[in-house]
Amino acid sequence: FVEVALQNIEMTVASASRERLSKIKEMYMNTIAEVGEISREDQLAILKRIVVSGEMTIRDELLYLELSIMYGLVTSSEEDLREIAERIVERFDGCGYSFKGNEASFLIRLDQILSRIDRFEDKKALLEKIRLLDKSVPESVNEICSDESNDIELIKKRISVSESRSKNRNASREDLEELARDYERLIEILQLPEDKLVYIRKLGVLLRDRLEEHHKALEIFEKGLRLRGDDVSLWLVKGMTLEKIAKTEREPDRASLYWKMAYNHYHAIAETFEEQEIKLAAIEKCAMIQSERLTKI
Repeated sequence: FVEVALQNIEMTVASASRERLSKIKEMYMNTIAEVGEISREDQLAILKRIVVSGEMTIRDELLYLELSIMYGLVTSSEEDLREIAERIVERFDGCGYSFKGNEASFLIRLDQILSRIDRFEDKKALLEKIRLLDKSVPESVNEICSDESNDIELIKKRISVSESRSKNRNASREDLEELARDYERLIEILQLPEDKLVYIRKLGVLLRDRLEEHHKALEIFEKGLRLRGDDVSLWLVKGMTLEKIAKTEREPDRASLYWKMAYNHYHAIAETFEEQEIKLAAIEKCAMIQSERLTKI
């Protein structure tokens, strides 16, 4: 339905008078808004089509930018994001002119795309244009747009939405990978170790249990332990991750190696922590691994 509606609107635009053009463009955006109610795959298919055809048909820099950003916020394709960034950079002057007097709004839209681009060259090109725009934005607005804490809040809001979506066991791998990238970004820019640790735990569990990237999860938990070596919860999740790697390792020699690492890790927990409950749990783990996994070695 949405695709048919867009095609009809585009045909109308081609022969519309200037007086009707504004109203038709508003209809176009309202129709596109309905895309949010359909599946991710259909969103991508429709948005990709209108980003390409809308550029020729609608002939409006501002609308083109809105469409590109909508597509950029839905797609998980690095190639598509790179193409969108390149198009915006190429057409920057035209887009900037359309936002004359409302540069702050343009800047915020560009920031949304920038935060999703991983490739350094693409990010650098777009960032240079953003910095040019910064000079024309009032200082108070510039502070709001470039303030790192504001960036943090934006990422946290995105994470909140992604976490709700990821609770569904049928969540797509693309959605989970996007959530992991946001965790990584937040860990990178947060300053306090306690704040970093919250998202280190979340990222490690996501990598281990949902994305099944066990070795990467192990690296994340070890990073957390370097920040706070006395955090027993990190010691325990690292042990669980070593066990998971050992269980899923196909080569017997490598599996044995990880079982030994898990045994040594739990032994270290028993020696490091004084709490009786933690010590006993670690000793039980050592006994289980010794009897069930290491007896044949």
